[in-house]
Amino acid sequence: GIDLHRAHQRYLQTGEIDQGNAKHDPRKANYAELKILAGESDLIVDGDETLYREFMSSLFDGITSAKDLNDLQLHQLLVHLRIMAEVKRRGVPKAAA
Repeated sequence: GIDLHRAHQRYLQTGEIDQGNAKHDPRKANYAELKILAGESDLIVDGDETLYREFMSSLFDGITSAKDLNDLQLHQLLVHLRIMAEVKRRGVPKAAA
């Protein structure tokens, strides 16, 4: 089970929501979505994650792995990448001549 006091203290200190004894990482789907969106946004090219990690680092004070982000930061990264991928899908309008 979950120690509610410990879980609350952890949330106050880190922003992490304690998942208790989860058998799997509940954020696994988020990590997969991040990789897809980063690829669509050209932050991951041919398996090279350098730009993706640099982008994340610039947003989150040097953090280069999504697994090191707290829940709020993970959500923020997803939102950023969803917007970037959507802009790329729609294409950038050409400037008027």
